[in-house]
Amino acid sequence: ILQPCRRAVFGHVWQLGICFGFFQAVLTERKKQSKNCDFLSTTGKVCSGVIARLSSFVGAIAIGDLVKSTLGPKGMDKILVAHGRSAGQVEVTNDGATILKAVGVDNPAAKILVDMSRVQDDEVGDGTTSVTVLASELLREAEKLIEQKLHPQTIIAGWRAATQAARSALIAAAQDNSKDADKFREDLMNIARTTLSSKILSQHKEYFAKLAVDAVMRLKGSGELTAIQRIKKTGGCLEDSFLDEGFLLDKKPGVHQPKRIENAKILIANTPMDTDKIKVFGSSIKVDSMAKIAELEVAEKEKMKDKVITRTRLVSVVAICSKVCIDVIARSNICRPRCRNISQGGKLLPNRNFAPKW
Repeated sequence: ILQPCRRAVFGHVWQLGICFGFFQAVLTERKKQSKNCDFLSTTGKVCSGVIARLSSFVGAIAIGDLVKSTLGPKGMDKILVAHGRSAGQVEVTNDGATILKAVGVDNPAAKILVDMSRVQDDEVGDGTTSVTVLASELLREAEKLIEQKLHPQTIIAGWRAATQAARSALIAAAQDNSKDADKFREDLMNIARTTLSSKILSQHKEYFAKLAVDAVMRLKGSGELTAIQRIKKTGGCLEDSFLDEGFLLDKKPGVHQPKRIENAKILIANTPMDTDKIKVFGSSIKVDSMAKIAELEVAEKEKMKDKVITRTRLVSVVAICSKVCIDVIARSNICRPRCRNISQGGKLLPNRNFAPKW
């Protein structure tokens, strides 16, 4: 009884051995084909193991060494010379983000540092050189530890522990002067001065630091920096910049429109001044005659007219609409006495004695 069972078991093992041998032969053949297959570009190559790790270290450290000389109060400037279509243009700067944006990088690890610098510039606006140099120095030390046969996961665990320790030290050393208005403003001024020291505005950092702090203080702690609108105009000097108390629309008024209106009542609408659409997916209207279509058009016009009348009762001088406007006001002649100026999407449009253009 045992002998047939052994034969059966050994038979299954033998069959499995044939299967594994077959798949191994297929994989070996695929590898041979992949070597002969030109799936990379003519200049492309595959790096793995020690070579790939060394390439990553070299690329990241080179990026750090590139911008290291621009760091600090005695940092040096870099001269960036453009090539290609803008050949001949020269830019002098010591801003890390500007330098890294202008440098063409092929190394994957170097690209990661460049992207990190770009994110730092977008989110914070400063510290791009510092984070790049810090990351490159960490990788420089990591290379030494790798040479000592230390596992990369062990190095990463140590970095995470160091991050927690640094965060705890920063929280313990932090000072909160938000309750003292004078000290809080002075802290903001120092932050603005430090940031502007590496910018083109460094010669006018006191003026622009005060300008920036005044703008931020008007947010009253909300932190919504998108509420601060910046308008750029060609001409003049840097100190011609100013912070306006109101809201500016970078548009020109229409022909024969007043240049100045005092004690104006302004309506700002963020809703479209057009016909309401049915917002139900798959909905439709069926009609059996052209008269029904005419009734639908009349109903849409009446509803639009009611919407316009409701809004124009609230304003007697200027109405600003950021969405779509249609010509119902011109056709119905309902708002000429009330709305002297109408702005669509920030564009000031005239309203003369005849039908206005929307």
